[in-house]
Amino acid sequence: VYNWRWITSTILRCEDKKTRVKLITKFIEVARYLRKYNNFHSLMAFVMGLNDTVISRLKGTFKKLSSKSAKVMMTSLLLIICRH
Repeated sequence: VYNWRWITSTILRCEDKKTRVKLITKFIEVARYLRKYNNFHSLMAFVMGLNDTVISRLKGTFKKLSSKSAKVMMTSLLLIICRH
């Protein structure tokens, strides 16, 4: 089981914005596969990690994400919200 704090701390350990963007993009891709295979428990951990307060403050990083990655992230978030 993935721990959302691990996801958050891994992102925060990145030294520059470019590395953070690559890592967040990778995490979003993993979340896409988790959703595809109906692994909602792990998907929730990824969504929680990516939407943690300290991560959401990285506005410049999220502006650099591709529109596809941003769409997957929002879709996953809405899916988790709607299931509860």
